[in-house]
Parts: sequence; C-alpha cells; structure tokens
Amino acid sequence: MKYGLEEAKKELLRQLAEQTAAGAAPASFPVVVRVKVPLIDTDPLDWVGGQNDPRKVFWHSSDGKLAVGGVGAAFEVAPEGWYGFNESWAQVSECMEACPEARFFAGMSFARTVTGPEWKGFPAMRWLLPAVEVVEDKEGCWLAANAVRGRDGEPFSRGAEEILQKMCVTEEVMPVDVLPVEREDVPDYEDWVCSAEAVLES
Repeated sequence: MKYGLEEAKKELLRQLAEQTAAGAAPASFPVVVRVKVPLIDTDPLDWVGGQNDPRKVFWHSSDGKLAVGGVGAAFEVAPEGWYGFNESWAQVSECMEACPEARFFAGMSFARTVTGPEWKGFPAMRWLLPAVEVVEDKEGCWLAANAVRGRDGEPFSRGAEEILQKMCVTEEVMPVDVLPVEREDVPDYEDWVCSAEAVLES
C-alpha cells in the first residue's frame, strides 16, 4: 500500500509517537528512531521546494538510482572551527552506529581559517540529519522521519513532529517547475588532479 502525502504524514506521526514513547535511553549513547512509509510517486526536489522550513537539503546519486530531499534537523553538529572535527565526527558516528539507515548530510570548509566577511556566521563544518525526508530509490518512494535522543537520556528531538504538522501536502503548493540543479566544481577535476599530483611530488 502506498500512501498519499496527507495519509503518510498521519501515519508517520502515529509511528513517531509510538517509537519515541519507549523507555529510558542508555546514559552514554544516543538513541536514533527512524520510521518510514511507502509513498506515491513524489519528486524529492519538488517536495523540498514546496516546504517552508529554511533548512533544506537535496542530493541524488550520479547514476540516478537514489534521490533524497530533507527538511529540518533531527540532529545537527556545527563546530565553529576545525578543532571540533573529532568530537563532531564522534557524535555523528554514534548516531550512525545506533541507526545504520540514518543519512547525514555534511559540508565543510577546506581552509583551516577563513577570514573573509562573506563567511561570517558560517561554521567550519556542519553535519545534518534531516527531520523529515522524501526518498526515491530502486524500491520506490518513501516518506521518512528521524528523531534523536542524545546522551544522558535527554528528550527526543521534536523537529520531525513539527515539520510533519505543518508540511505542505497539496499539489497547489508544490512548485510546478523547479529550476534545474546546476553543479560547479571549484576547483574542477583537472585542476584538482594537478594540485594533488603537485602535493604528492613535493
């Protein structure tokens, strides 16, 4: 059975309430709950474009067999400097170990120090587990939600519930035409190869 967006939203809210009402969490390890339901064909990029939350991510594999659109944050780590890399990676690794299906999106500066005013307010790196996702893979389309309870038994994140409650589900609010996604690699592949070879030769 494949759900429409409205029915999928209600079913995920029910499953989330059930899964996050479980007993106490281990004191030193996070608990990650991921629930998903089969969805009628829904383009992940169109869906992301129709949501109002400012935190949005989209990714697709080069072979076209996997596309993911995510909104909100069930878990997020954004250290201000590279000194925070080891600790942030440890937290992300714990979450992925707790739930191998958890899919983090990440970005980081390649420069150890960035001083330009255009980068003010940007952390050195950011790791993000979306609260709600539309996933399109070889098995079909899915609406998924994530919730995380961190160390020391802190409460589950409620981002997924909040996103689902206000999620846009009607065709009227979904964009009819989304601008094509463009990719620009800086440096490009040839420049990267030259730089890597120069480092190896030095």
